[in-house]
Amino acid sequence: MKKLVLSLLALLAAIPSVAQINADGYYRVKNYTTNRYITVVDNKTKGIDHVTTTADLLALNTVRSWEKIESNPASVIYIEKKSGSEYNVKAQGCDAYAMFGRYLCLSQLNGYPSIYKAYQSESGTIVFLSDEIGDWDEAYLNTTEKRAQNWEVTPVEKNSANYFGIKPTVTAAGKHYASFFASFPFKASTEGMKVFYISKVDSKNGVAVAKEIVDEVVPAGTPLIIECPAADASENRVDLVVNAVKVPADNLLTGVYFNYAENTYHTNRVKYDPQTMRVLGECVDGCLGMITEASLQYIPANSCYLKVDANCPAELAILTEKEYEDLLATGILEITAEDGAEQPIYSISGKMVGSKASSTVALPKGIYVAGGKKFIK
Repeated sequence: MKKLVLSLLALLAAIPSVAQINADGYYRVKNYTTNRYITVVDNKTKGIDHVTTTADLLALNTVRSWEKIESNPASVIYIEKKSGSEYNVKAQGCDAYAMFGRYLCLSQLNGYPSIYKAYQSESGTIVFLSDEIGDWDEAYLNTTEKRAQNWEVTPVEKNSANYFGIKPTVTAAGKHYASFFASFPFKASTEGMKVFYISKVDSKNGVAVAKEIVDEVVPAGTPLIIECPAADASENRVDLVVNAVKVPADNLLTGVYFNYAENTYHTNRVKYDPQTMRVLGECVDGCLGMITEASLQYIPANSCYLKVDANCPAELAILTEKEYEDLLATGILEITAEDGAEQPIYSISGKMVGSKASSTVALPKGIYVAGGKKFIK
């Protein structure tokens, strides 16, 4: 079996009721007996051992605490009906059919229209997915516990108890922010919420320039910084949507889905390098920035970081595009090499007025072009 077969099979441990079964969308999957939700913590599996009918399911765990679920993208599963009892699923950047060329089968529990068993069969062997029995908050899926084979699915909806909210991880200048990366598109429909990414790094001036996504839909798979109106995830709800909006090409942030290490095979994490990475945080002066975090070992799951060169300052203050342009215009910030420091300066009319973009002292106030980009003095 190919990589991810079992991981994605377990995601299909439940499908919504008959009234919902034909509606493609985003759901959370909860075990009917243990009340734990499935989350995707890795994208690796060794597959099924058809001799012992056991399966490697360490790529998935189950979590009971709602506080660990409400803002966790790993708990959101896109379910897509194909035909009959066949379904495809997508989660954490993974697509079941694309990975192993087969859809998965479900069996409805008689008398319980929203409860299902999920199974896969090959060469006469049928394997059902179940949860661990025990009074603990987190557990792993298995194929042996018959008392916990039933699963229930609930649509993820902004105005329901099964919402998805953004949990801030940083507070700076009295505002709340989150470093965020998810495989689903969404609408930032809560009043006061802003979504942006880093489009430029000005190492000379110690600045990271933030570009806001003002379109109605935030593209799937986009590493983001989100300004939240509140510290509580329940007050920072978003609408999950089905949309194919393209990821911004000028986004300099890098997203990370997993931070997991169970054993040698199931180790999937990104080691933090303070020399070449900056993460979202509070600068020493209290403003928001991309900073060096000495205590960090690995990039947290479902978050992002900024790649920088080894000569980058320890802190990069985050400025909006307008703030950055205004500071350039006042002369508080200097024109950098990235703006064409070794290229000639031209007036708007096309006349060369300087040999190098770094030599702007003698120029009168106005709008100029260097390296194909406009700047204001």
